[in-house]
This record gives sequence, structure tokens and C-alpha cells, in this order.
Amino acid sequence: DRDSGKILSTHRIPVGLFQPVISADGRWVIATGGYGSEKSQPLHCWDVREKRLVRLPWPDDVENDYFGIHSVSVSSDGPYLAAVIGERFQMRVLVWDLTTQARVTALQNQRWPSSTHYYIALSPDGRRLAISNPYGKPFVEVWDWRTETRVRSWPRATSSLAFSPDGTTLVVPDGDFKIVPLQVATGHADRALEHWPGGISVGEISPDGRWLTTTSISRTMYVWDLKRGRQIAAWTPINMPDGILDGVTF
Repeated sequence: DRDSGKILSTHRIPVGLFQPVISADGRWVIATGGYGSEKSQPLHCWDVREKRLVRLPWPDDVENDYFGIHSVSVSSDGPYLAAVIGERFQMRVLVWDLTTQARVTALQNQRWPSSTHYYIALSPDGRRLAISNPYGKPFVEVWDWRTETRVRSWPRATSSLAFSPDGTTLVVPDGDFKIVPLQVATGHADRALEHWPGGISVGEISPDGRWLTTTSISRTMYVWDLKRGRQIAAWTPINMPDGILDGVTF
């Protein structure tokens, strides 16, 4: 609990946790860890309000050829959770409704090779999903997962994605030293923001759509004014342990 500083609930598992995310209402905490098997599921979903671990419906045919969860995302306004599942011969994006705890879709595309890594981001209302593959033949795609329709595609290599609050803009790194806002409706790329040093990871856009957080290979956090197209602040954590700073949120 942010105000009291008290631990609300804990859950121990025998493997490390990765990619922890929390829903906007603070009820759900999602993390990944371990590998799928008949007795375990590597997607861990805590209901903070009821202080219990929820087991979400899992496809029956994933476990035997299961490789891992590449990326997870929770919509900020809607009750949806999405995860990229990497298997031996295919990639799948699974979407759950956290309100009912039901799996609502399993999105597949033959163009998504299985031997690579993918990143995803849900739009705030949860209706659209952005997926990227920065390797091989790189791409960024936006899908309407309800109709299984690809809305937009760009031939860009990126390992992080952030939707604007209204879902009309997708912000991605472009190479090592630029950040590019992409317009979902038209496909137009707005003026790039010059970013130094490189090794960029996009964090999150503020609820009012004005500010963007990023990190770099130098383990520094940045805040950008998207309307003016300029950097306004930068911080490097003091006494930070060795490692990579790859996520900043509001």
C-alpha cells in the first residue's frame, strides 16, 4: 500500500519473477516466471483486494511445446490482460478479461515466426493491441483483437511500445537515438525526438497525453514534453545496483 507502506499480500513461487505490472485500479498485479507444465503456469495474477492468486484459463495445447511468455500488458481503462506466448512452432497472443477471469481470444498470425522475441502493449481501453518484433524482418503492428483484424503495420524495429491515453498514437524507439510517435489511423510518423545517449526504452505516456518517460543504456530516466517535442528532465538513480533500467511509469 503506497500510503501506509504496508505489504498487502505475498505469494512465493520457486522461480524468479519478471515483468511485474499493476492494473490502474490497483487490484491486479501480474508477473511472469518459470515455464509451463502440467502442474504450473508461468503467468501469475494476484487479486490484491481478495489477497489470492488467480489461475487464468490456459490453452490446453500450449504446455507440451511451451517456451515462455515474452511480454505482458494490462489496459489502463479496461479490464484486459494480454500476453505473448512463445511456442515451438507458433506465436500466440492471449487476452483475458480480468473482471470475469475468462480468456476472450487467442490471436495468431502465420507471419509471426516462433524463433524470436515479441513485445506488446494494449491501448488504454483494451480494444487494440500493438505487437513488435525487432529481429529478422522487424515490424510494428496494431490489431483489433476482437475482430482479429490488423489495423496498421510499420517496418520498424523496436523493443518497447506506448499508447497515448486516447489510443490514437503509438510511441516507439527508432534505432538507437530517436523516438517516433506513429499515428494509428493514418500510419503517419510524426517528427522524431532526438534521444542521447542511445539504447532507448519507452516507458509510459502520462494520463493527460503530454509527458513521456524513457530510459537509456546509461541507466538514466528521462521525461519528454510530447507537445513541444523536447526533453525536460533527466535523473540517474544514486547507488543503483548494476543492471539495466528498462521501465519507468507515472
